[in-house]
Amino acid sequence: MKKSILTLLVMIFLVLQYRLWASDSNVFDALRLERAIHSEKGGIAKLEKRNELLDRDVQALKIHPEALEDRARAELGMIKKDETFCLVVEPAR
Repeated sequence: MKKSILTLLVMIFLVLQYRLWASDSNVFDALRLERAIHSEKGGIAKLEKRNELLDRDVQALKIHPEALEDRARAELGMIKKDETFCLVVEPAR
């Protein structure tokens, strides 16, 4: 009787060890997933900071419409009607 109980316990132990180390959801996969989660959280933090900066820009443009014109001139090269656009190009060296 004791031998059969011991055998049963050893078999249960072996099955549990197999599940722990060699199954689809083993310890190594859990560690790999934790590292992936950690790196994704870092990426999310960077994107949240970027979104916050973009939101501040949007709010500033809503409050100060003249800033929109300044930004369009600087970044897009836009000009007003009846203005002449001059582009100064430095010679190649």
